[in-house]
Amino acid sequence: MTPTDAPAKGATPALAPRDPRRALVLFSGGQDSTACLAWALQRFAQVETVGFDYGQRHRVELDCRITVIARLRQQFPEITSRSDKKKLNSLISSAAGDEIRDRVKSDPSLIGKTIDASILLSSEADLYYKGLASSNNAALLDSLKDKAKLERNFSWRFWTNGDSREPELAGLHGAIVGSLLTVALALLLGLPLGVAAAIYLEQFAKKNRWTDLIEVNINNLAAVPSIIFGLLGLAIFLNVIGLPRSTPIVGGVVLALLVLPTIIIASRAALNAVPPSIKEAALGVGASDHQAVFHHVLPLALPGILT
Repeated sequence: MTPTDAPAKGATPALAPRDPRRALVLFSGGQDSTACLAWALQRFAQVETVGFDYGQRHRVELDCRITVIARLRQQFPEITSRSDKKKLNSLISSAAGDEIRDRVKSDPSLIGKTIDASILLSSEADLYYKGLASSNNAALLDSLKDKAKLERNFSWRFWTNGDSREPELAGLHGAIVGSLLTVALALLLGLPLGVAAAIYLEQFAKKNRWTDLIEVNINNLAAVPSIIFGLLGLAIFLNVIGLPRSTPIVGGVVLALLVLPTIIIASRAALNAVPPSIKEAALGVGASDHQAVFHHVLPLALPGILT
């Protein structure tokens, strides 16, 4: 349940009769679920809550992590207090059981068997072993280094994972995909418009005050800092037009506007570099202006436009 029609922050909600229906709120104890619960209590006559722990969404993942923690505690029988056990558990990543989970899912016959698996440590342990940072759990980390078999390998999750609150789980997948989609959308919008504008201004438009004004504005836009285009996208596309807050969509449109003047200027230079005799020869054998430009001039200027 999402409080989409909740009153704005700081405003005094008007008293209204409560909805006689019953509401169910998944409550995890976080800020968002607390806000949903408060909104539901104001709107509905009956509200029920169901406890929900994000760490227990998948029973397989939970069982794997419990198994890893139990195996780790076997290496430290001298640790008995609850606080020390928490410190020991914090040395391994929250995704420590992922490899075991994946192997069990691919081969269910492994259930009930003892297998060897690599366990991902936390970012705190990683930085400590690399000598890049100190740790409050230095004694535990030194003891773990003596008792366990530690290996230093490249984590391929760095390329396949997206954003994460855990440093050892964060990756570049989301950033790479978002960048590719943004650039593709920018080229899809900016390249045809830029080349079309360059062809019109260079080959078909008459030289007058309007075309001079357009050329001046294009040159000025090419020198505008990119931050101005970013503020334009925030003010126009998000606040006024209401486009979704999506990096590929809004970012691609803003990037297309940013590179559009550059594409026009480069395309005009490439078209102007084609010898005039090419167009004159095409016109001389009976081709129209459009045929001369699109069949003869543009193919010769295309390498310069694309580079």
